[in-house]
Amino acid sequence: MDKDHNNKVTVDEYIKVFIQAEEVLMNKIQKISTNLAEYQSEHEKVMNDYKNIIEIEKLNEFGIMFGSVLDISIINSSDLRVQNFDSHNLMAYCLLSCSSRKFQTKLSNYMNPVWNESFTLLITF
Repeated sequence: MDKDHNNKVTVDEYIKVFIQAEEVLMNKIQKISTNLAEYQSEHEKVMNDYKNIIEIEKLNEFGIMFGSVLDISIINSSDLRVQNFDSHNLMAYCLLSCSSRKFQTKLSNYMNPVWNESFTLLITF
């Protein structure tokens, strides 16, 4: 503050330093206000995007998004056992049920069936 180094601070020196400090503080406040406005704008955009996603990506009771495509592959099974039947005459199949939709594989050897079948389901329920 003592610009002329005479160990005395004049009123003018004090006012100049005070005004400079006020300008620095005002600049910092302006930057913070600008940053806050940008943050609020970005936050609002993110929240709107989130609301849109919630509306668009509705899930069914199984946690699968409506409009999704579910690909199901049924490959095989092994060492199936049956009691009190003649297993040589038995055939095996796999039944898949998803809500009201049902899929069934072809008949195959009972003990070690191999199906290698795929099903596609569009989630609309």
